[in-house]
Amino acid sequence: MQVKVDVQNHWEKIYSEKESTMLSWYQEVPDSSMNWINQLELNPNANILDVGGGDSRLVDKLTSKGFKQVTVLDLSAKALEKARKRLGHTALNVKWLAQNILDYKPSENVDFWHDRAAFHFLRESGEIQQYKDLAAAAIRPGGYLLVATFSDQGPLKCSGLEVSRYGEADLEALFADHFEVIGHQREIHNTPFDSHQEFLFMLLRRKKRD
Repeated sequence: MQVKVDVQNHWEKIYSEKESTMLSWYQEVPDSSMNWINQLELNPNANILDVGGGDSRLVDKLTSKGFKQVTVLDLSAKALEKARKRLGHTALNVKWLAQNILDYKPSENVDFWHDRAAFHFLRESGEIQQYKDLAAAAIRPGGYLLVATFSDQGPLKCSGLEVSRYGEADLEALFADHFEVIGHQREIHNTPFDSHQEFLFMLLRRKKRD
């Protein structure tokens, strides 16, 4: 019998015991995410949600580019605390949510939903469906979803947890009810301890009519 992991405590423990720069998904500069964002030429007032953003450097880049409505959501309050301290006074311009994405209740439509390395931790079909329904409800028609997961050539586990892996056709089919694919690419991520992980980035646009 498999014991269900308390994921919130799992991530709090990880961020309490390790520096973010020594976690496998760490990127000093989130180049791939920013390349997609730059192509979209989003309005500075676009409502941006970074799912599982934790202590990543994406929020630094977004705020430095002048985006004014950025929300960072993560299970770990410790991860968000580290990001706030790093940003200093700029952190006051960011909304920070310490919660599970499946509990997220947006107060307004999202223009751009970013998720690098959070979605693939969902393993149960019910949770995956809940995530899809939430994204479809939250993102405005014509808005964007950028999801980056482990590819079908990626690792089976991350930070002690099993993950889901996806190929292009799998990920496109999963979101096809409400989203159309704009583009995708695979990327080899070099971890801080010299191992390699293959990610699949996919940019999708919320359909104006389902």
